[in-house]
Parts: sequence; structure tokens; C-alpha cells
Amino acid sequence: MNTVALSGAPNAGKTTLFNWLTGSKYKAVNYPGSTVDFYTGNTLNLYQADFNIIDTPGTYSLAAKTPEEEVTIKVLFNDNFANKPEATIVVVDGTQLARHLALAKQIINCGYPTVIAITMADLLKKENCQLHIENIQQELGAPVVLVDGQLGGGVKELILKLKSIIGIKNKIEMRTW
Repeated sequence: MNTVALSGAPNAGKTTLFNWLTGSKYKAVNYPGSTVDFYTGNTLNLYQADFNIIDTPGTYSLAAKTPEEEVTIKVLFNDNFANKPEATIVVVDGTQLARHLALAKQIINCGYPTVIAITMADLLKKENCQLHIENIQQELGAPVVLVDGQLGGGVKELILKLKSIIGIKNKIEMRTW
């Protein structure tokens, strides 16, 4: 089973997405530091994907300044961590793209196969904001999916993109043997 870390800024929608992916019922709250440890769960059978998902505490960058951020860094980069992720889903609040995409770039530059999940799609739609997903994908070199946390829109597409990037990673690793 492949392990995937959910990472992103505080209040970006990580726990809500984790609940959609795993069927968990963790309460999402609206203040920084609400997730101070990590949670794990397996994807629901309806997605026909067998992933172990880790919901990490929010962080604004890979330079940890708080104990919560240190937990996220440990999950992502400590080789002694039991379930080191093979890939990441970087959760980005669509209403704060400029600020949140900096972390996405840092994680991608570290070599993690990554899918970007842009949340708050419902708020963007309400404000009549159009995102140019193709431009964001091209700039980051990673697939991007809009996710609606209220209705679960985009979660199946996110799983498909995740399967794709992990499949590519696995093929590359097989060739190096």
C-alpha cells in the first residue's frame, strides 16, 4: 500500500479532504494549530485505490517554526518514520493561491511526486473567479485538481491523478533495478 501525505497551510482544507478520502469524521476547525499531530487512514473502497493517507499539521513552509510544523517535516523527511510517504497531495486554499503555492513549489522541488488540490472551489465559484488550472500545472510541473470540500467534488479526479503519478514513480523505480 502506498502512503500519501496531505500537506498544506493551516486551514487550507486538509482535514476535510482527509475525511472525504478516508471516510473519517475528524472535525475541521478554523484556527491555526488545530491539527497538532498526524492522522492516518486508508482510502475508501469506492475510490478503487489502496492508499494510506496521512493528514499532517498545517505549515507555511518547509522551515519549521512551530512544533506542529516540525511534525509535518518529520513525516515528509525523516527516513526513520515508519510510513514515509511516496507522494504528497499539497492542499492549497484557492482564495490564497499566491501564499499557499510557495509551499507546493518547495515540496515539488524536494522531489516528491505531487498532486495539488485547490480547495475552496465553492467560494471561488461564488465570487465568479476563474482559475487557469493549465497555467498552474505548467508552472508547477504537477497535476492540479479543484476540490469542493462541501460536496466532495474533484476527489475522484484527485485519486486518478494520484494513481497516475505514483504509477509513473513506480515504473521509474523498476527501471533503475
